[in-house]
Amino acid sequence: MIVSGEGVGMVRQCEDTNGVCWLETCTRWEPDNAYAFEVDTSAPRYPLPLRTMRGDFEVEPLDSSRSIVSIRFTFTARGGWATELPAGQECVRRLQRTVMPVGWFASSVGVNQ
Repeated sequence: MIVSGEGVGMVRQCEDTNGVCWLETCTRWEPDNAYAFEVDTSAPRYPLPLRTMRGDFEVEPLDSSRSIVSIRFTFTARGGWATELPAGQECVRRLQRTVMPVGWFASSVGVNQ
């Protein structure tokens, strides 16, 4: 759900399947091409053991009917380098369980479906 703004600076409220909410702020907005956000990991009960998290989505057209969507997450785990691998593995497990539908991404960056 969009809380405020549009484009770069837009703030969204996200909620996981357990009802835990947090905010994301848009840091890159290129309609039809790219979207990036930073997560407020200080939210009470934030579900991942992360100090910082950023997500980047990019669309690369292949031809008139196909595109490649690249998704990259960068993060810093709470507890420093010793916890990076376990935190990364937990992030991957959770993302695999809660894969975002392509339609959400397409509507977020303004891609015609």
